[in-house]
Amino acid sequence: MAPLASLSMTSDPEQLARMRAWLWTALVGQGLALDECAKLLLAVGELCNNAIKHAYDGQGGQPIRLSLDADPARLTVEVEDWGRPFDASQYRAPDLDAAPEHGLGLFLVKSIVDEIAFDVAREAGTRWTLVKYRSGDSHDASPP
Repeated sequence: MAPLASLSMTSDPEQLARMRAWLWTALVGQGLALDECAKLLLAVGELCNNAIKHAYDGQGGQPIRLSLDADPARLTVEVEDWGRPFDASQYRAPDLDAAPEHGLGLFLVKSIVDEIAFDVAREAGTRWTLVKYRSGDSHDASPP
């Protein structure tokens, strides 16, 4: 079954504004409060920024694909790249008692969504899956 909405973009930073406009339009009217739409937009933006910065080392012109799917209970957003795969063994949660220099993006994403998963068992890159429940019921998301 095809997703409710999808977007293909490149790893050029100016594409982030296009992604935000697309996602906002796709999310509004899907049964989430506007503040929850804004938070989900922030989470997806962080993953796209991470793809640009880490998966593609800042190289523009590389593919990033997003999709939004919905069912009565939840919204699911996938963010997919074909760059260097996410390495969970290298991720360190930020020390919030200090002034963290890195690791805040994924930490923020995990605090916004109800479930997060990633798939690196592919030919290349990473596919992130974010789930947000319409009811606002929070489910413990397991850390990557």
